[in-house]
Amino acid sequence: MKKFYLLSIALMGLLALPTYAQDDEEGEDEIDNTFQFQDADGNEIADGTTLTLTTITEGANGSQISTGLYIKNVSGAKAAGSLSIDISNMPNGSFASCAFGSCLPAWSDAGTYESAKKIVEATDPAENIETEWIPANYADWTATVQLETRAISSSRFGKTAGPVIGYGPKVTLHFIYADPAGIKGVTTDKDGKKEVKAIYSVNGAQLTGLQHGLNIVRYTDGTTAKIMK
Repeated sequence: MKKFYLLSIALMGLLALPTYAQDDEEGEDEIDNTFQFQDADGNEIADGTTLTLTTITEGANGSQISTGLYIKNVSGAKAAGSLSIDISNMPNGSFASCAFGSCLPAWSDAGTYESAKKIVEATDPAENIETEWIPANYADWTATVQLETRAISSSRFGKTAGPVIGYGPKVTLHFIYADPAGIKGVTTDKDGKKEVKAIYSVNGAQLTGLQHGLNIVRYTDGTTAKIMK
């Protein structure tokens, strides 16, 4: 009877322990802010932002629409990272990326891919990820890119970027290839017409036209779009 009594007390003590596993699950959706998306001027492109991309430029792979995105290690310490790229809706053409130090062969099939992975020093400047869609025909579609934080692994060969340990900001890329003239191709109302009312910088200053980097475009119907040039 004494042994049974002690066992009952032990079981009650175990049931009273806090449920740490549940807390871990609740933290899974937290954004890892080791790395940050930025524009060419160093302005942050926040998690959840949708960028409307319409500017056609000529690159090594031909005509392309670039994301204009940079990445920066803002943790204050050495960190390893990579970029997850979801182009599962890509209707035509190919998609190329030079994120985290290496250019990978362009992907011609829709799907989800990862960039190269790399250890980044806290003092390294923001890196132009040179990620773009190379269209083969007109299209209007979206892709997403998300920053990943990786463990730093050590071996006899030195330190390398290991497995993913956190997911950072995610940005939606809205590609429109309809009119090479630029924002005239952004037509979403029922009449297929949409006029620009004003253009602003990320700091709120009104502009006379699209500037290099991120622009906030306000239309006459009250809607706005973030356009990277």
